[in-house]
Amino acid sequence: MLFILLIVLSFLLLPLLPVYFDVRYRWQEKDERFQIKLYLWRGLVSRLEVPLLQWQGRNLSAIFRLKAGKDKEGKVLARRKVKVPWFKFPKVMSLSAPSVAFLWRIIQINRYLLGKVNCIRVRWVTEIGFNDPAVTGIAVGFLWGVKSYLYHHFRRVVKVDCVDPVIRVIPHFTGSRLQMDYHCIFAIRLGYIIIAGFKVIWSFIRLFFLKGVTGRAG
Repeated sequence: MLFILLIVLSFLLLPLLPVYFDVRYRWQEKDERFQIKLYLWRGLVSRLEVPLLQWQGRNLSAIFRLKAGKDKEGKVLARRKVKVPWFKFPKVMSLSAPSVAFLWRIIQINRYLLGKVNCIRVRWVTEIGFNDPAVTGIAVGFLWGVKSYLYHHFRRVVKVDCVDPVIRVIPHFTGSRLQMDYHCIFAIRLGYIIIAGFKVIWSFIRLFFLKGVTGRAG
């Protein structure tokens, strides 16, 4: 009886547990790091780290080159290319009505899920400098405008509860420099993720299976 009670309490309390997504991106000259950590409550669940990410535009498609680690001689231990083709307009036109409805439903569910996300840490620091102080001043002003616009839009998409967000553009007038440090921590209750997953499954069943059965029955 006690075992059954513990299972019931686990199912009741599990949706209330917070899930944390720790996202960090660093770029400094040729050193580039992208890292995502997933925490359930306070315990580390998963970690993804990409030491180097390069984008190459070729034939209207995006190619991401991932490199991981080097040996003592400087040779890359692992290399992989991932090609992501652009979503072409003719393919959109050829989609069936249920497919379009399902994609629109996914967008709505994504908006619902983002509305439940709480950002508890924001740090976005960029250091920029050119040999010409005038060019540096123009670049700093431009970056402040871009960051202000993106942060305003960011606050409209997710909740931001961090006390002191760090958003800076640091100019360097004495030399050439370009560095960026982006670090955000997002929190969401596990129950909202479970609800969103059930919504996706139910939308798929209703659009691709139940609709056909209902039409034949009518």
